Amino acid sequence: MVEFALIVTLLVMLVFGITELGRALFQWNTLTKAVVTGTRYMARANGEVVNPDCTEGANWAAFRDRAENLVKTGQTASGGTELLNAITVTTFEVLPRQFSYSGNTKNACVINIVAQSEFDSIFGGSIIPFINLDLITLTARTEERYIGE
Repeated sequence: MVEFALIVTLLVMLVFGITELGRALFQWNTLTKAVVTGTRYMARANGEVVNPDCTEGANWAAFRDRAENLVKTGQTASGGTELLNAITVTTFEVLPRQFSYSGNTKNACVINIVAQSEFDSIFGGSIIPFINLDLITLTARTEERYIGE
């Protein structure tokens, strides 16, 4: 009985640890796909970035709000339910970049989006029960060259 009690506590902790790791990977993957989708949407916003100096167009704020809603809820219209717990878009910018290939140097504009979300643990406020550890913050970032089709 004593051996069983010692082993079963370790096995239960191992099972919950594997479950939490799987949930963390699932939530990180969901956040990453949402950020990629929002970046792709902005990269194809026709006429919203002026090449070659990468300045924002007249309707940039409206496109940015729709892309942020796309990252948070999976739809461009506001008011949907969030894909994950408290997604915040921390970086949303257009950056000028130079690309070199085969001896040629070209200027291009790159859309860069970074978003974060707190990991939603099974145990609520702590990753491991009875141990006061802070929650993990999941971060996803992506950038894509502006196409404007």
